[in-house]
Amino acid sequence: MRITRTLVGAVAVAVLAVGCGGSGSGDGTEPGGNAASGSGGVDEGDEAQTDGGESEELPVKIDAPVEELLEDRPKISPEPPRDASETERVVHDLREKTLAMAGVEGRTAGSCAGGDVTMKAGATTTCTVTYEGLKVPWEVTISDRYEPGSFVFTYQAKPLMGLLTARGVGGEFFKQQNRRGVDRVQCSEIPDAELVELNVQTEHRCQYPLDEDGEERWSVRAVEVQPSGLSFGLPRD
Repeated sequence: MRITRTLVGAVAVAVLAVGCGGSGSGDGTEPGGNAASGSGGVDEGDEAQTDGGESEELPVKIDAPVEELLEDRPKISPEPPRDASETERVVHDLREKTLAMAGVEGRTAGSCAGGDVTMKAGATTTCTVTYEGLKVPWEVTISDRYEPGSFVFTYQAKPLMGLLTARGVGGEFFKQQNRRGVDRVQCSEIPDAELVELNVQTEHRCQYPLDEDGEERWSVRAVEVQPSGLSFGLPRD
C-alpha cells in the first residue's frame, strides 16, 4: 500500500481570468493523472512489511513539525494586480504550485522562456520557478480551445522535475502516521531542498515502529515525488 500526500494542482488545469484581481485558479487533476487520496490509513499486512531495517534506526528523529506544513493550496501575497499580464498570472500560479510541492515556505521567483507564455491554442512554453535557489521547470500548455483576446483562459501545468524538502518530507510523514496514533517517526538525512526525478523512488527513507509480540521492528518507507504529491511506499529495491 502506498501513502500519498494530496497536492491538488501539481499537474493541473488552471483557469485564469484576464483583468481581474487574483488568479482565480480552479484546479483539477489532469485527465489520466494520479490523484492522491492522502489516506494515511493502516497498511494491510504491516507485520510483514519490515523490509530493509528491522532493527536499524534511521538517524533523524522527527518531532511533530506539522505546524510548519503548508496547506495543499498555499497562497502567495500580493496577488497579481488587475492589469497583470497573462504571463504574470501564470508565473504567480506556478510559484504557488511549487510551494505546495515543497510543503514548506521558501523564497520563490519565476520566469518563462522567451520572457512570456506563448498565448496560442495548444502552444507549450517552459517556465521556471526558483525555490530557495533550486530551479523547478514547468511545462505550460495553453488549451486547444483558447481564442486570442479571451477574457478567461485555461492551461495545463506539468512539473518536469520533483521538489522535495527535508521539513516537508518529515512533517508530512509524521502527520500521516500521527493520524493512526503513531508519534515516533524517523527519517534518513535529507537535504534542505532537492530536485529529484518524478515517479522514481529516491534513496531517502522514513520509518515508524511496529510492535510484534513485544519485539520492536521498523516499517520502512521510500520517499517519492509524484505530480500529485509526496508518496511513501515500500522500497522496490
